Amino acid sequence: MIIDETYEADVRRVVAEQLGVGVEEIAPDVSLPDDLAADSLDLVELALALESRCGVTISDRRLETVRTYGDLLDVIATAPVSAQPPLARFRIVCDGTARTDHAGPLDPYTVDILVEEARRAGPHAHVELEAERDDGIVAVARRRLAARGVTVSVRRAPSWPQAWTPSPSRAARENHR
Repeated sequence: MIIDETYEADVRRVVAEQLGVGVEEIAPDVSLPDDLAADSLDLVELALALESRCGVTISDRRLETVRTYGDLLDVIATAPVSAQPPLARFRIVCDGTARTDHAGPLDPYTVDILVEEARRAGPHAHVELEAERDDGIVAVARRRLAARGVTVSVRRAPSWPQAWTPSPSRAARENHR
């Protein structure tokens, strides 16, 4: 994949948003860890956001080679096209009562929703997550929830029915009204 100017501008916006910097601060020679203070978790979350946005798969091995924004562009340009994010079901349990189950692709957007809903559920919330496969996004979800003091139990779904269709998230239902 060759990255054209329009595509690169989109990647630049994603990087700026994920790292909380201005797009004007991002140039090919800018060091992500040194100049933009991106730690290893930031880079994993950035890779996941870019995987979702660009439709590619960035291996941990390749991500470890990234030091500059230019390196990141090279990794994206040579990354294989990805498969769909893993399907997952999750529910938030608080004070022994389960809130509505959610199901669908476990992508960075869904992880953000999960973190926000768990935060709103209160200090004793617990998340039960069942995923079709244990991708890096599951680890990110677990770390982000743990950082908020939310415990998570994760298990691999034994099998997923072929005809199963994910239900829309609450946000999607509310936007549809």
